[in-house]
Amino acid sequence: MPDPDPQPGTRDHTLLILPFTPELLDSPHALLPIIYRSVTASLRSHTVLFCTPRPSVLATSSSASAPATSSRIHASPPPQLFAALRRDPRAHFHALQTFLGKVYATMAAAQWQVGRVLMEVEVHFLGEDQDHSWETILKREATTVVVLEGHQDIIPPSVTSKFPSPIVIPSVTLDDAHDLPTSPPATYSPSASASPGPPVVALGGTFDHLHAAHKLLLQLALFLAIRKLIVGVMADKTLASKSNARLVEPIERRIGAVEEFLLRCGAVRPSASPTPTPAGKLADGIMGGDGRLGMSSGPKSDADADADAVVMDVVEIQDAFGPTAYDPDIQALVVSRETLSGGQKVNSTRLDKRLSRLEVFVIDVISSDLHTGHYGAAAGEVEGLAKDLRDVMDEGRLKEVKMGSTAIRQWIADGEGRGEA
Repeated sequence: MPDPDPQPGTRDHTLLILPFTPELLDSPHALLPIIYRSVTASLRSHTVLFCTPRPSVLATSSSASAPATSSRIHASPPPQLFAALRRDPRAHFHALQTFLGKVYATMAAAQWQVGRVLMEVEVHFLGEDQDHSWETILKREATTVVVLEGHQDIIPPSVTSKFPSPIVIPSVTLDDAHDLPTSPPATYSPSASASPGPPVVALGGTFDHLHAAHKLLLQLALFLAIRKLIVGVMADKTLASKSNARLVEPIERRIGAVEEFLLRCGAVRPSASPTPTPAGKLADGIMGGDGRLGMSSGPKSDADADADAVVMDVVEIQDAFGPTAYDPDIQALVVSRETLSGGQKVNSTRLDKRLSRLEVFVIDVISSDLHTGHYGAAAGEVEGLAKDLRDVMDEGRLKEVKMGSTAIRQWIADGEGRGEA
C-alpha cells in the first residue's frame, strides 16, 4: 500500500520522480497537487525528476497495482520525451515553457505557504544530458526518494542502487494512458523540417537568491542553445538602488549559484579560464568592440566527452547589455516579458554597430489556471493562488505571487525584524 500524504517538514531533501508523457506535457494539472504536497514536506531542497515511462507501465497506472518486481525492471530506460523535444527546440519551446512554468510556480507557491522561501527547488528530466549531471543531488545526505504508485519502474537504475526502498504515494489517473505509443510520437520527434536551436544563446539578470523563476529562464535558455549559453550577471555596483540592497548576494555567490544549477542541468564549463582580450581584437570570434574586454571561452575539454553538451559562460556585466552589445557570435536572446523592451534595445544597439539582429525568445508564461482549491483545502489558503498566474513573469505579477528576488529580500528583512535571522 502507498504511504499516506506526507506531513509538512518531515524530509530534509526530496527527490520526487514523476512520469513525463506527451499528455502530461500538454496538461500537467494532475501532477501539480502531488508536487505541491511533496514540497511542503521538504525542509532543505526539493527536486522533481521527470522520466518517460514504458507504455506497459502507463497502461496499468490508473488502477491499483502491485509494487514493481524484478521481472519489470529494465536494464536501460525507454526513449525519453525530453531528448526528442531537445532535437527540435524551436518547435517545442512554447510547450516546454508552459509546462515548466506551471511546475515551478507550484513549487514556489508551496515554499511560501510553509515559510521555507530559501529552500532549493528545481526540475530535471531524464534525457536532458547523456552524463546524467542531475545525479549530483544523490550525494546529499538524508535524501528521500518519492514515486507514484504503479510508476516504480521509471526510477533510474542509479537511483534504485542508492535508494532501493523509495516512498510510494497514491497515484493519479492518466487519461488515455493506454493509447500512448512505445516511443515519443511523431509530433515530438525530429522531422525533415525540424531545425536545431541557435548555436549561442544569451540572457542576463541579477540572479539574486536564485529562485524558481530564475531557474525557468536558465533552463529554457539551455534547452535552446546548441553550442554555448552566455549568462550575464549584474555587477554589485549596479544593484545599489534595489530594495533591501544590503541583502543582495555578492557577485561571486550569484555567479556560483547559476553555474552550479547549469552544471546539474548538463551544461559544461569552458576547458580553460576566460582570457581577457584587448578591446577591438578577436578572441575565438568574440570582439570587444565597445572598449571593454572580450572574453574567450575556449573549446570544450577532453573530459567533456558528450559532444552535445552546451558550454556555459557565466560572466559579470556592468550594464544591461553585457556581451550582447558587442559579441558577433550570439544568435539569440532569452528575456522575460518584463524585460522584452530591453531585448529590443539590444537589437537596436547591435544594428548601430552593424552586428546581426538577435532572435528573441520571450518567456511569457510561467503558469496558468492555478486557482484556489486546485491543491486541496489547505493549499487553497495560499495567497496568490486565487489569481491567474499567466503573467507571472511581469515584475508586478512576480511581487503578487511572491516569486521575485525583491520579495525574497523583504522576507529576509522581515525575519530580521522579528529576530529570526
